[in-house]
Amino acid sequence: MADDPGPKTVWQVLVEEADLILQQRNRLQNSPAVGRISEDPAFLKIHQSFLDRQKEYKEYASAHTVVHTHGKDVEAKANGTPEQKGPDESQQVEETKEQKENKIRAAEEDVAKFVYAALHKANLSALSLSGGGIRSATFSLGVIEGLAQGSIDGAGEPTKLLQEIDYLSTVSGGGYIGGWFSSWVNRKDDPKADRSGVAEVIKSLNQGRLGRFDREAAPVSFLREFSNYLNPRLGVTSADTWALIANYVRNVLLNWVVLLPLIASVLVIPVVFWALLPVLDSYKQATEFWF
Repeated sequence: MADDPGPKTVWQVLVEEADLILQQRNRLQNSPAVGRISEDPAFLKIHQSFLDRQKEYKEYASAHTVVHTHGKDVEAKANGTPEQKGPDESQQVEETKEQKENKIRAAEEDVAKFVYAALHKANLSALSLSGGGIRSATFSLGVIEGLAQGSIDGAGEPTKLLQEIDYLSTVSGGGYIGGWFSSWVNRKDDPKADRSGVAEVIKSLNQGRLGRFDREAAPVSFLREFSNYLNPRLGVTSADTWALIANYVRNVLLNWVVLLPLIASVLVIPVVFWALLPVLDSYKQATEFWF
């Protein structure tokens, strides 16, 4: 990448991640090495132009800061000395800033078009697992197991499909399974081996399907055993069970503390009205006597 003392832009992060994915794909498929997107001269040129536009705007904005004070536009110079500006000059400064902002947006659009075209050309793919609590996690596990089942040949050797997924996007319940799957792949991954961690996970996920008496992989069994996160350990003597009961009782009592006074206040209205009837009758008789 070009020398840039500032933080990386989102476009730099995107292309560097894509470079890592393509590098791993080429290693596993024994494909000829391809150039890095982040080192492509065309990308470096348009990205540097984008950075230059940003720098140009920041320098101009810091040197021409117009502040509206006591009905007058005052421009704060770099040396700290204020200089009064007329309406036309202040408007000219704002218009110049707007023009420079438009140049930044145009330069960023050029970078975006190049990055998106490069990513599409790389033919990257992604798997997205949606949220929805434990139901979504269960469904996502079934999706991954189904993809793994379709990613193995008759001899039990991993093929493509699940290995072709480059990005994993998850949220909520899907993130529960996505995190489990990613950590399992990372533990199995060996940069020096000719097979990725995904291939090892595919074989393990099909372990219980190859034969009637084969047991499923230990990570899957562990996941099923502890998927009941409200009460992981069942049984009367389990601390989890008693903690769940205590939480349930506490929540019920808290709800009662809030709801019972409200319900009681509504129910007591007829009783109060009935108790005030004699008083209301006496008041009616007194007003009829005097008036």
